[in-house]
Amino acid sequence: MSFARSLVNPYEPTRVSVAPSNRTRKAAWLCSHYRWEWWALAATAATCLDVVAIWQFHTHGTGAIGDPILAPLAAQSAWWIPVYRLAVPLLIPWMPAVCRQAFATFYISLGVCFGINNLLGHFAGYFLFVDSIGLYGTLTLCLLLGALMFAIQIARATHPARSLLAMIVWIVVAISMQAGFFALVRFL
Repeated sequence: MSFARSLVNPYEPTRVSVAPSNRTRKAAWLCSHYRWEWWALAATAATCLDVVAIWQFHTHGTGAIGDPILAPLAAQSAWWIPVYRLAVPLLIPWMPAVCRQAFATFYISLGVCFGINNLLGHFAGYFLFVDSIGLYGTLTLCLLLGALMFAIQIARATHPARSLLAMIVWIVVAISMQAGFFALVRFL
């Protein structure tokens, strides 16, 4: 009787479960549902700190941009700074969990290091990380932190080969975006 009543009563809540299709399950290892979680929020916030710091010292003329792709873009317009810096971190919510945590660790460490570095350079005149270990040393440190997080995630993964392939695909996507900005710089 209750089953027949639930079919007739439009105000009674219904429970519908839809199983994902095989195609959805097969593609989930490469691109997950768009998901803002702690990793994506922290990476975006750290990158925003870096964007604000770069914007601050670039627009006030208290420092020079060391990034060989961002420097010519920012010389055209300061609006390229957030576009260039946030291009890849805004893709983090689409990545599967293994890639999301590794990319987020890289962008969190990159944003915090360069955000602090650039703010100190603007307000105190001393660029902490770039003056002590250099631009590429700081980038290498951030890459090593991201690679360490990826190694930890691979050790915990149920399908390490699939996770490695997904990471390779997302690295190619990030490099392709950088190559697109590089081509844009060459054509400007």
